[in-house]
Amino acid sequence: MKTIIKTFLAVAAAVALSACDGDRYDLQEMTTEPYHKVLSFQDAQYENIRLFNGNEPETVSFKVLKGGSDPQAACSMTVSAIPQEELSGYNQSYIAVPKSYYTVDGAFDFQPGEPSKDVSVTFSAEGIAKMQSYYDEVTAQGNQLVLGLRIDSEDAAVNSNKKELFRIIEVTGPTFIHSIVGADNTINSLFGFDALDKCNLYDLPKLHFTLEGIDNQWESTFTVRYRKDLVERYNRMNGTSYSTLDEGVIGFSENKTLAPGENEITISLVKGTKEIHDAAQLYLFPVEVSNSMYKTDLATVESDELNNNIIYMVLGSEIKLTVDNLYAPCTATNEQFGPSAGGELPALINNLLGDDFWSSNWSNIYQSKDWHHFIQVKFPQPLTEGVRLQYWNRPYYNPCPTEIEIWVTDKASVEERDSKDGWVLLGSFNMRDDGLPVSAAREAPWSSPSYIFSEMPELSGKSITYMRFCMVKSQDSGGKGEQEVGYGASSVSISELKVWGK
Repeated sequence: MKTIIKTFLAVAAAVALSACDGDRYDLQEMTTEPYHKVLSFQDAQYENIRLFNGNEPETVSFKVLKGGSDPQAACSMTVSAIPQEELSGYNQSYIAVPKSYYTVDGAFDFQPGEPSKDVSVTFSAEGIAKMQSYYDEVTAQGNQLVLGLRIDSEDAAVNSNKKELFRIIEVTGPTFIHSIVGADNTINSLFGFDALDKCNLYDLPKLHFTLEGIDNQWESTFTVRYRKDLVERYNRMNGTSYSTLDEGVIGFSENKTLAPGENEITISLVKGTKEIHDAAQLYLFPVEVSNSMYKTDLATVESDELNNNIIYMVLGSEIKLTVDNLYAPCTATNEQFGPSAGGELPALINNLLGDDFWSSNWSNIYQSKDWHHFIQVKFPQPLTEGVRLQYWNRPYYNPCPTEIEIWVTDKASVEERDSKDGWVLLGSFNMRDDGLPVSAAREAPWSSPSYIFSEMPELSGKSITYMRFCMVKSQDSGGKGEQEVGYGASSVSISELKVWGK
């Protein structure tokens, strides 16, 4: 049959090419009568479909096209299911849907000039309900539940490549699909972060649920609760180190009931009565979700408590910095050094690692015994509660920082070579005592401790306006080992800088 169709197309092309030569050929005379009409499924031959067990019938439609040399000709066809004994010949894992679960339009007549016909398969509500348990049995054995359809015709040709189609069926109950409103996952591209949704600790996200499969006919209620007990287990199983919020710090809005006819609901996370002790940490917030009438897309298996009906969110307070918030008088520029200078200040905040980095100047060295080479952050809003800094090394042995200092102040304005009066040293760290990473391998970022201002007499009650990340020593790029930054030929580079706090 494939050869016949190819021959028919070749003849058609020949006739088209000779049309300017007096139409000497008649396409209908050059092909046998059945191939004046050629039938074929328009739809893709293999696809997955989902049926919802929701007390309602479901109809799936397909289109059959009529082509050929005489589009005006009438013809007829039948569309029928492929039986099990034949279906197994296509794939041994295919199990035919029992015919009692559905009906399929059978015989069709194409009228003259009619280019296509729609074919409908209707699964009854009762059939879908029965098919649910059958589907579970079939898939448990590693097989697939399949509807196979075939076109047959006595007075038209059928394109052998488009004669059958197969629909691999999934049967499920009506399901609430969840989404998180307010997630910002830009930091997930950085090494050291997983794919969990990252949300703002002080502008809390919303949980949105949409019922898929049917229109809601009953009142249903959501139950949501914070699963503090899962945080430690999640960290242990996934190699993470998220912090844990106490019960009562964050709760949920009261709107948890859907009335008949309503298919969507939003449940907000809301601030509770207890205070957030450390505004600079990343908190894992597992939420268990269930609905009184329908399942959700969060369901897995009951034995998997870590993932069954659980949404995991990470709540934090990243300070969103722009280039206008950054200053570094020692920056190596592209104008001076070309690509060797890296991406300058924008590279520190664009969530890219690797060869995208900031570097200090290694020629005409900027010298400052007080500050060495530093990156200054002017906070978009003064910080009153706490702060934590994190940075990523450039994946290149030299010149990673080997000793750093972190300073903050509440001054309204500062000068480049400001005196240290009015500045507070948060911490001094080095590679030997504090684990500053200096390897060329990809490593997790280095993070400072959280600094809680209320616990620090020199900062309690103050509004912190500026921070300086000072790089005191580095692995010298000239091969001289650890050198004080800003003297000789020593410079320093990092890939990314982030700050959390409030």
